[in-house]
This record gives sequence, C-alpha cells and structure tokens, in this order.
Amino acid sequence: MAFSMGNLNPAGNIPTELGPELPDLFAEEVGFKGVSGDSNVQLLPTPWPADALPAPTSTLLAVAATKGIVVGAGPSTLSVASTQSVREAIAADTGKDKVKTKPFQPQATIPLPGRPTHIAFASSDTALVLATENGSQLSVFETGTLLQPNAQPAISIPTDGATFRFIAPNPAQAEDSHASLVALVTTAGELLIADLKAGNLLSGPNGNILKSGVSSVCWSNKGKQLVAGLADGTGYQMSPDGTQKDLIPRPPDLTDPCHGAFDPTQSRFPQLT
Repeated sequence: MAFSMGNLNPAGNIPTELGPELPDLFAEEVGFKGVSGDSNVQLLPTPWPADALPAPTSTLLAVAATKGIVVGAGPSTLSVASTQSVREAIAADTGKDKVKTKPFQPQATIPLPGRPTHIAFASSDTALVLATENGSQLSVFETGTLLQPNAQPAISIPTDGATFRFIAPNPAQAEDSHASLVALVTTAGELLIADLKAGNLLSGPNGNILKSGVSSVCWSNKGKQLVAGLADGTGYQMSPDGTQKDLIPRPPDLTDPCHGAFDPTQSRFPQLT
C-alpha cells in the first residue's frame, strides 16, 4: 500500500492519502539455479546452542558481493570465507554418496568479545560492522583485513551498552560524504546514527538519541534522508542530524505495520507492507 507524502511539512498536518490496492503478481517462471541441488556447507565451526538461540531480530550472515567475501556469526566467533570457496565446496563431487552438508573450512575465524546480534557490510562493502549483546561499542573491520590472520577492528564506536534491534548501513556510494553513516535502532526503541569515518555517534538537538519510540528505519535510495518507523505506525522523515523533514501519517486501515521502504524509482512514495 502506498500513500503520498505531498510537500514537506514539518508540522505533519498532511491528510492521509491512500493509494489503490496493489495487484498480486505471480512470477511462475522465475527461479534460482542451485549450485549442487540442495547441498550446503556448515560455515560456523560451532552451532548456536538450542537453549540459547540469538534474538529473532539478529542478522548473522553478511555477504560483500563486490569483494567476494561471506561472513557468518557464531556464538563466539566470526567465520570468514571467500564466496568462491563456498561455491566450490558446495559443488564438490562426493561420488555416489549423496552428501547434503559438505565439508568446509573457512579461511579465517575472528574471536568475539560477546554474543553477536548483527553483522552488516557498509556502503560499497568497504567495512564490516559488528554489534554484540550489551556491548560497550560497535566494532568496525576493514573488509580487506577480514581474511588476514588475527584481524582486529579498525575502529570501535562507544554505544553505552546498547543492544540493537536493527542496523541499516547508508546505501550511498562510497565517495559520497554520508556513505559512512549507519543507522542503529536499539531494543529500547532509540535511534542512533554512527559515523564510521569519524568514529563516533552523530549528535542531534537532544544528544546521541535522535528519535525515541522507533521500531524500524530505512534510508532513502541516495542515503540523504531516512524514515524512522514509529511504534504507533507513523513515519518520521528526517535528515541524519535528527532534523525533522516530514511526518508521515499512519494509514487509517493499517492494522499491523511491519516494514517501510522508499520506492526505488526515486519518487517520494514510501511503502508500508
């Protein structure tokens, strides 16, 4: 469902304008070609314990497609491998035996100071961002060092022990000034933005917490603004310094908002599904 944001209106007095219901599209002839049937590899040397699984909001697999690197987060380590080695291991011939999970050894492992909650590659796959449960800082690794022995974070950004629900790297190209920004939503609903280049959290009128009551966040396609999805179903459009640009009303028939995104055509029509 889409609705118009109209002109910028910091007061948020825009009447809600619902768009037409989107038709259901069925792509019956679209599929993905498997490398070797339903075979797979075990990327993590140690699985997550069944009685201490990560939070459902965690993101524990990251792929830097432009660098050919895949990273998986286990309970105590990061496993790093080249995408080519993963593909070759899955495609390896096991003879007559039908082996679903094939042997695999990642090229590097990185010990962690705590249980990870999120890993994500920043703009243009230049760096890997790591967050841990109740961690005192956000760790940032240069992508080029991940496959090297004893890889260490290039910088650490203090986060005051926050645990994160959502991490959203800025989608801008690496040469853009705002490409180093990463939006962070804590489990307490606080929106923070980390600047990986400066090595700190951005400050707004009320300090590092740019908005409260946030459940999700998404960047515009060029990364110049973002929309914080609030718990009451409204959208708070803002610049990275916390300045309000617009307030997107909650659609009257939206009963359970779960996701927001800018339309990829660059038009000013965010979508809620």
